[in-house]
Amino acid sequence: MDQIKATDTVTTRLQHWSVTNPDTPAFIYAKPGGTRHVYTREQVYSLSRRAASWLRGKGVSRGDVVLCLVPSSPEQLFIVFGCSLLGAPVLVIPIILSDGRDIVVMMNLGNVNTIVLDAEDETSISILKKHIPGLAEGKVTSDVIPSLSNVVFCNKDAWNSRTSFLEALADENEAAKVDCKPDDVLVFLPTSGSTGVGKLVARTHREALVIGLQSAKAFGVEPGDVVYNPGSFGWVSGYPGHYLVLGITRLLPLKTPTEPPPEDPTKHLWDLLCQEKPTSGFLKGAEFEALLGRPDLINQKGAWRARVLGTGSHPIRKSVAEAIGRLTSELRVVYGSTEAGFNSFKSYREASQAKDFNCGKAFLGQEVKVVDSDLREVPTATKGQLLIRNDIIMSGYLKQPDETAKVKVDGGWLKPGDIASMDENGDVFVYGRESDIIMIRGLFLYPQLLEAEFSNLPGIAEVAIVATPDEQYVNRPCLCVVRDKNAKMAPLSAADILTRCADSFNKVLMAGSAELQGAVPKYCLFFEALPLNRNGKLQRKILREQVLQRLGITD
Repeated sequence: MDQIKATDTVTTRLQHWSVTNPDTPAFIYAKPGGTRHVYTREQVYSLSRRAASWLRGKGVSRGDVVLCLVPSSPEQLFIVFGCSLLGAPVLVIPIILSDGRDIVVMMNLGNVNTIVLDAEDETSISILKKHIPGLAEGKVTSDVIPSLSNVVFCNKDAWNSRTSFLEALADENEAAKVDCKPDDVLVFLPTSGSTGVGKLVARTHREALVIGLQSAKAFGVEPGDVVYNPGSFGWVSGYPGHYLVLGITRLLPLKTPTEPPPEDPTKHLWDLLCQEKPTSGFLKGAEFEALLGRPDLINQKGAWRARVLGTGSHPIRKSVAEAIGRLTSELRVVYGSTEAGFNSFKSYREASQAKDFNCGKAFLGQEVKVVDSDLREVPTATKGQLLIRNDIIMSGYLKQPDETAKVKVDGGWLKPGDIASMDENGDVFVYGRESDIIMIRGLFLYPQLLEAEFSNLPGIAEVAIVATPDEQYVNRPCLCVVRDKNAKMAPLSAADILTRCADSFNKVLMAGSAELQGAVPKYCLFFEALPLNRNGKLQRKILREQVLQRLGITD
């Protein structure tokens, strides 16, 4: 990490690793017992330069903004790095809404000039045609996306008498390097979207490398590691900063869009980890819980174990520390955001040390504090709003000054909207989004605390709590439950769960308040799965909409 210089860019780092142990694997895309693609450091630089040449031949120039709709794959890898070598900022994000409203917003925020997508991605093409009349490869116009002028098809497979993208790269020359500067915009990163408002943050070459350094420190990544990280390159947690700063080997699952999802996703993940044996990696909280619930897999003799595993992206409960000794020797709980990079982490080597919601201390010269609504620091162990300050706090959300003003605070501080507290040791505890708070008369209830209390009920895999309108109490909590399919006991009924929760709600969480005892959770609904965004965060707003629709309640 000491090799990073103030003049470095993604271009210089790709070149550096291409001549530093050039035969070392850089990126591995694999599926259990199936296809496996390995790209060395030298190949990554060469193929990225060829991708830059291919993109230039398709009309992409320096300064153009490219929307890459190609999903996580080797093709995405070389398109993203190819754009970087051309000096063309890239936005990597899939279309979520069936009418395409979300992607139109993102394209207009980023002034996208060019779309790159798989020629056989019929779903994306049909959605885009609603907004881009006569969509085809080449020059296009759109009244609703004025900046758009170009569409490029990336053929993941040979199609319509045309070679695949990877085959086409073999016929391209390696593009000459563009003189990128550290403060040139490299990538547009979307926020998690938990508020339902699409937002983009521009990140420069320098900032991307700093975030890579932060991430490596927070997750305990070391030179020589093979790191499992399935995240898309378009997200702050998935952008390949670890490779750029440390030259680590990155392991990603190889997915085929037309291939049906595995019947047993947990076994599929476990088989991949056992096959590739990464030394470190990132798992979502739900993935930890799913693996820990499968002793038939993880207790096998000689099963895979990591040196260190990290998790984050949403409030973490101490139960995930059961992975220590079973999946890993060390667990890292990390806190960060698109707007401020990675800010704190907590390292555990013994499960008994773990505490709910503990995200550790700030590091690498960063500052954190917890304040009240008047931005005055609160006493130890008192909940308030989290503030962060470092040298890569975003300048703002693109074209959204009002949204920016909500989170930027005088003195260079950022208010990410999370409720937190700090203990006497300086550890930060993050409980969740301020916007998630449920107001019950004059009391503010943090749903994450309820969820931690109730998630240990037998037969429950996941639980989330949202507010439902109530005339007497303003709001009443609703329990949204995903049953544990591997439970060996008869499933609890909704009435059983509500009865058990009422006692805990009053005695533990409401401190026995007689005034609020009637405000116990009123509804319990069962779900096959909870709505999560691409980072594994609960989309509480969408969940609440689903709850109100199922209950027939108008907000």
